Amino acid sequence: MYRLAQLTAVRVTLIGIAACAADTGPAWRRIAEDLQSEVPRVRAVAANRLGELRAKQALPVLIDALSDRSPQVRSEAARALGRIRDPRAVEPLIRALKDPDSTVRFYAAWALGELKDPRAADALLQALRDSEWCVRDQAAWALRELRVSDLVPRLIETFAASADARLVGPLLRELAGTQLDQALQP
Repeated sequence: MYRLAQLTAVRVTLIGIAACAADTGPAWRRIAEDLQSEVPRVRAVAANRLGELRAKQALPVLIDALSDRSPQVRSEAARALGRIRDPRAVEPLIRALKDPDSTVRFYAAWALGELKDPRAADALLQALRDSEWCVRDQAAWALRELRVSDLVPRLIETFAASADARLVGPLLRELAGTQLDQALQP
């Protein structure tokens, strides 16, 4: 079974290489078919390849993959959606911030930062209280990427509610400085 998974992963990679040479074309469909494999590693590799190809056509299957039974597949799907940067992925990625697996939450926060969509601000603020340091850190990075102008008062509330001061303090200083710079520009 393991050998079959390796061979299938190689097949997915070779299809991806061919797709890069052919400007994605129909190859993304063949890779997307591997998201239906019984082998979790094959599904994860397929999600990763679709992200590397930035195949917007694959958005629906990648959003579906956020609900896969394997956390590895869900995290690769979140990562792929961040690479594709399509705003239709914002709401599913916000839901992924509540995934039981911290790696999925980490990549969901990263993807939301890549999308730079202000709709994610509230969910990312909540992620500053995540039980895992890596998720809190990624949420802070994503909030910096959003550059939401009214974020400072909401961050102060989050800070007061005992979020990690090592994250919120520097983020608050950076955002306040950005707002001050904008206010001083003629």
